[in-house]
Amino acid sequence: MARRRSAALHAPLALVIAGSDPSGGAGLELDLKVQALFGVHAAAIASCHTTQTAEGVVAVVPSDGRRAERQFALLRAATPWRALQVGMVHDRAWIDRVARWAQQDRSVPLVLDPVVAPTRGPRTLAPALVEHYRRRLLPLATLLTPNADEAALLLGWSRGRVQREVDAALAALLALGPQAVLLKGGHFAGEVDVVDRLRGAFAPVDFRKPRRRGRAPRGTGCALAAAITSLLARGVALTPAVAAAEAWIDAARAAARTVGKGRPYLALVPPRAV
Repeated sequence: MARRRSAALHAPLALVIAGSDPSGGAGLELDLKVQALFGVHAAAIASCHTTQTAEGVVAVVPSDGRRAERQFALLRAATPWRALQVGMVHDRAWIDRVARWAQQDRSVPLVLDPVVAPTRGPRTLAPALVEHYRRRLLPLATLLTPNADEAALLLGWSRGRVQREVDAALAALLALGPQAVLLKGGHFAGEVDVVDRLRGAFAPVDFRKPRRRGRAPRGTGCALAAAITSLLARGVALTPAVAAAEAWIDAARAAARTVGKGRPYLALVPPRAV
């Protein structure tokens, strides 16, 4: 019993900064579920509050900055984390705030999921802020995880160009400062397989899987980033962490189910041992 209690007290910790989704199918709420599934205790700060359902995002309101600063200071003093996940940041003040927080401990891996172009609903980052987002946050990222639309927005390209010139797009994203990029291929049109491409200062890795029929589940980008963050918090190296998270998200997509109206929700299937 004593050994079990000691292990629980030393559970790996992560901090998630993301938008709150009241439907529980994406954003902060899903991130916390996934990290718990992977055996990680996740502290959380809501960067914004969304109005959304499985049918799409309707509105986004940034969280109170003073309250968030107090939350961060208390959490940092009480629960030092081993990995940091950043999702939606909606305005200039939050971009600067998250950048300042991340700079306080550069040894902690940062997974940056650029939730700037959701699959359903309006853009969650104004076009005028894209350059500020690029300059302030991308150089701090251990791993950047854009889909094709997000990559296009960050680069100022069209989605079609990202797909046609995928190697050039990956190189251009790396040139913006992240240590590694996982470019997700789910939004690439007309391809039989979905190919997620991991690039950095290591041998390139492609994760290929058959494209599934039917409506795509929501929250896959959030969940994939949360799974990777969890594994990094547990001390797994980047490439095997991404590989394990990719295998898990494929299983979660395969078992997705519909809850009410709108797109299916991911199934929180148990991950394989890493």
